[in-house]
Amino acid sequence: MSSPPDSPLSAPARTGRTVEVRLFGPQARLAGADRVAVPAPQTATVADLRAALSAACEPLRPSLKNSRFAVDHEYVADDALIPSGAEVALIGLVSGG
Repeated sequence: MSSPPDSPLSAPARTGRTVEVRLFGPQARLAGADRVAVPAPQTATVADLRAALSAACEPLRPSLKNSRFAVDHEYVADDALIPSGAEVALIGLVSGG
């Protein structure tokens, strides 16, 4: 079954690629999966990915503002470009002593 033409899940054909985002702990439980694939432009930044993830996985929306992204095991800022084939992880807010 395919997504409707205006669905965010059908966007890879228009945007050029899909980025798989790894999820951990509470965010994985919210999403019901340990990974979410989202459409992204070829020159996607972390900010683009954050917006696409918000559109693709509504349960994650409240946690995205306080989460960080890691690209190839390094924390990155929202203006960082995401290279093709990079490992991307969403790192939720962590507390502890």
